Amino acid sequence: MKHWDPPVDDVAYDLYEARPGMTVITYVPPIDKWILVHERPIGNSSSHGSNYPVYYVTADSPLGFRLSKGEPIVVDDRIVPNASPYVVWSPVGGPNGTIVVSDADRSQVWTNRAGGAVDAWEEHATPAGAVYSRSIQIFRRYPDHLLIYGGETFDNMGKGLHTPFSATVVNLNDILKNSPSLP
Repeated sequence: MKHWDPPVDDVAYDLYEARPGMTVITYVPPIDKWILVHERPIGNSSSHGSNYPVYYVTADSPLGFRLSKGEPIVVDDRIVPNASPYVVWSPVGGPNGTIVVSDADRSQVWTNRAGGAVDAWEEHATPAGAVYSRSIQIFRRYPDHLLIYGGETFDNMGKGLHTPFSATVVNLNDILKNSPSLP
């Protein structure tokens, strides 16, 4: 027989309006830490141009995220991924491998090859489109291949504009070699 442990808060804020959402976690072996990404609504304002900026937090255990402070993913004090984040880790890219984050609003991905250091995030263009809850995955057999997939953007839901399901595979080494994209 299996038993569930008691529930554990992973991320919480004092203001209800700042409710975290869409949490996804992955393990980062070289630093022996877990990383959790989530959106944090700002209410009627925005953070670096995003109404649902993506925050992340690292912990020694997937049960310990609440013990650390979340940080927004910011590149050059101007770009923050927005809404419906997803996170994966790949062993390519250096001694710490590469943390890769996706969002629902942009075609880019955000990478960090410094074990999640706050000032080490980069933005990189991809040929994939923006889609709601855009998932990403690293192939176990080909850890330099990043799959980006999903369908329909949240803004187009109910408007009769149907985005078909899309799946794009990119070489992570190629993305990391290219200079970060600019708006």
